[in-house]
Amino acid sequence: MTDITPTLTERYLLAVSRATPEAQRPTLQAEVGERIADEIDARLAEGESPETAERAVLTGLGDPARLVATYLDRPMRLIGPRYYFTWRRLIRLLLVIVLPCVAVAMAIAGGVNGQPIGGIIGSMIGTSIMVGVQLCFWTTLVFALLDRYGDRLSDGHLPQDTTWDLEHLPRIEPAARMNVWSLCGAVFWLVVLAAFLVVQQFEPWASGDGTAVPIIDPAHWAFLLPYLLGILAASVALSVATYLQRRRTWWAAAIHAVLAAAFLVPVLWLWAQGLLVNPAFNAAVGIDPAGDTVRTVGIVLGIIAGGVALLDIVAEFRGAWQDERVDVGGAS
Repeated sequence: MTDITPTLTERYLLAVSRATPEAQRPTLQAEVGERIADEIDARLAEGESPETAERAVLTGLGDPARLVATYLDRPMRLIGPRYYFTWRRLIRLLLVIVLPCVAVAMAIAGGVNGQPIGGIIGSMIGTSIMVGVQLCFWTTLVFALLDRYGDRLSDGHLPQDTTWDLEHLPRIEPAARMNVWSLCGAVFWLVVLAAFLVVQQFEPWASGDGTAVPIIDPAHWAFLLPYLLGILAASVALSVATYLQRRRTWWAAAIHAVLAAAFLVPVLWLWAQGLLVNPAFNAAVGIDPAGDTVRTVGIVLGIIAGGVALLDIVAEFRGAWQDERVDVGGAS
């Protein structure tokens, strides 16, 4: 094969890979790559320049997602191929933008109305699911009707779909992989949190006579504290494994999300029930756990902790997505 500038071809193959199920990705990507190479060579033999030949071939192949659907013979019956990919992009965009906004709004409303943390979390999850279902249903219904009756309503002048061109190809971004400083930062805060869980049990935080007054109820040493320390140890191991692998994966991001939820959910639940903080600590520092101020501060801190955890989870999935783009595109 004649050598050509690979940028557009690599970007096209990246888009093909994204639209292909993982199990079929290597085979289909190789098949499409070979087809592109053969068609470019044929044009080069006719005297076209490499750049012109590459652009003409890729433009002729069209939208990579549609090309993949043709190769895989995917049925698209509810919404035909004319609008299917526009519908899919819009659904993804709506879910990514609307659902987080709904969850934050429910958290704020619950805090203002004095709901317990458990009720706020339940409202956030329940309302987000309901809104997500409604978004998917009504958007799909509109596109299905548009696909079937749009031409009649517009006297046959309805645009067939957004015209695809090479400018729609994804760009291959520089690698954003975990480096040693990212590893050190992640492990440092995990170790600090683990150290706090241990040290707070033995330090005289609030006593005047030097005796230990743990912040967390010592009764939790029977299960909760060893459990939390185990979660933190697993998180450290996951960070190290991700660094050694030199790339973040969807599986690693999913495990990170599970570990974050496994740590945060029981802590927030015990906090909401008034069972997390040591009663002796409250008495020593003069805190009334049933007071409105303490309750409000608890709700605010709970929302902040949940928000930080959610942002961290989103960052991990975004890192996995970026690393996948680099790997598929062939960049280093």
